[in-house]
Formats: sequence, structure tokens, C-alpha cells
Amino acid sequence: LPKVHSYAVQCIESLDGVEIRHSGGDMSAYHKGDALDEEDLLRQMEYTIRSGAVDEKAAAVQSLASFIEQCGKGYLPFVASTLNVCKESLEYPHEFVRHGIAAVL
Repeated sequence: LPKVHSYAVQCIESLDGVEIRHSGGDMSAYHKGDALDEEDLLRQMEYTIRSGAVDEKAAAVQSLASFIEQCGKGYLPFVASTLNVCKESLEYPHEFVRHGIAAVL
């Protein structure tokens, strides 16, 4: 469980498939780790999401829901990291991911 849980969380956190563009066209200075205010970032950025990436994220979220259902109390060591990744994904732009997050919570 630790290994597959880790893979699912990494997939959900991944920006793979998300193309971020600055309204001015220059994203050369942008890095995921930059300390930017999320609202400012969203106002300045345009983005698209490839459907394959959405499908992968939705599958990872569904996997977490299945792990919780099947493992019961055995899932307790992973609750904190699951809640963190779900909290960060509650406003994900695609409904498949948001619906999956709701099922996990």
C-alpha cells in the first residue's frame, strides 16, 4: 500500500498535462516551487489540460477511494497525506477530479 499510495499522490500533485501560459506569453521565469499567491497566479495565467492527464488524475483519485474502502483501519497511516492532496485538488479545473475528491472525502 505505501508504494501505490505514493504513486497515486504523485499523480494527483503532478502538473503533467497542464500547459500554463502567461497572458504576456513569457513563462520562462515560472517554476512550480515559486511562492506565488494562487489568486494572482490564476489571474495572470491561462492553461489547458490534456484529457489523458485528467483521466490519469481521476483514476488516481478513484484509487485512493478504493484503498480507503478496502483497507479500512489499515489506511490510517495515509489519512493525513490523502487529506492534504485532496484539499489542494478541491478546486481542480476538471469535474472528474473534483467528483473523485468528493468521493474520497
